[in-house]
Order: sequence, then structure tokens, then C-alpha cells
Amino acid sequence: MDASAVLDDFLGIALVSGSNASHQTTAKSDKSLLVVNGAITASTTGDIYSGSGNWVINQSTTYIDEVLTVYGNISINFPGSLTLVNTTINSEPPNDVAYFKANPDTSLYTFWLSTIH
Repeated sequence: MDASAVLDDFLGIALVSGSNASHQTTAKSDKSLLVVNGAITASTTGDIYSGSGNWVINQSTTYIDEVLTVYGNISINFPGSLTLVNTTINSEPPNDVAYFKANPDTSLYTFWLSTIH
């Protein structure tokens, strides 16, 4: 299966063209629509991490082409969601114990070419 087929199966539909970079994500039942013009540039929307303490996500939050360090726990609360595209999250909790908490019945998280460690 080629990359476009995987992307289509995972995210919905992907369109790539032009030289100016931009992106848009739109809910589409249980999938999302990713539209890309040119190269993807780093961007964030929603509950942006403050740079210290716990990261609590209460709304639709997206990180694209980012590397960030979270110095606490990550919690996704309803109706929040977290989408990571080509993003790395480094966890550096103050007591060496961190958690990623998302209610499977009410929270949505999507990681595409991304890692949390």
C-alpha cells in the first residue's frame, strides 16, 4: 500500500498542490480531512502547551511539524481532542512519572508520523 493510500485510509482525503504552505483539518465522521498546499509548515491550534506544568486539553488541538517538551502530564478532557502530525513530544515530568490520560469514550487523539516519549 502506498503512502497516499495509508493517508487516505487514516485521515480521510489528502490533497497536495502549489508552492504556498497551509493546512486545514475538518471533522468528517470518525475521520479528518487534511488539505495541504505545498510543504507543511509548523503550526499549532487549540489549547497550546504553556511550557510548564501539566497540559490540559479541553478543545480541538492540533500540532503540525513541532517538537515540544512537556514538563508534566497530558490530559484530554471532553470535548477536547489532540491531533499530532509529524510532531514529537518529549516528556520531562518533575518526579520522573508522567501520564497521558484520555477517556476512550469521549476523547479523540490522532498521531500521524508522531511520537510521545
